[in-house]
Amino acid sequence: RRGSIGLTSGTNLTVEAGINGIQATNGSVSLQAGQDLLLGTLSNFGDVRGSGLTLSADRDIIVVNSTFVQADGVAGVGATAGRDITIQGDSLINAKAGAAPLSLTTGNGGVLTINNANGTSGSASNGGPITVTADDVVLTSGTISSSGNVFVRPVSAGRGIDLGTN
Repeated sequence: RRGSIGLTSGTNLTVEAGINGIQATNGSVSLQAGQDLLLGTLSNFGDVRGSGLTLSADRDIIVVNSTFVQADGVAGVGATAGRDITIQGDSLINAKAGAAPLSLTTGNGGVLTINNANGTSGSASNGGPITVTADDVVLTSGTISSSGNVFVRPVSAGRGIDLGTN
């Protein structure tokens, strides 16, 4: 579709539409869920693509089953969850354009989990900054990578950042 796309659900919002399932050519995509935002399911992936992406959920954002979530423009990707963000099953959240930003924000006490079998998917940015704001980050297998800066910040005031093995 040309132009922007906005979808809002008072409960769960599930995208299970295959390759470029939701695609805004020359426009942005905004997905908002009153509970969980589910991009992909156990049986199918749920690709989302636009010049800029805004993803929000009152509870969790879950990206599974080789789902490809990509912003092609300089607006980048902003993903905000009230609880947790999980990227797994060889899925990817990517800001492709030059210095486009990628922001992943969980809720208070929330966890960003990246668990991908091939160890290379997860979140990426093509030279733009990546900002992770979460009280806990679990990298089981996968990456947070950029040729630009990567910032890791806690959500809860006064909480330290531990880059150890606990």
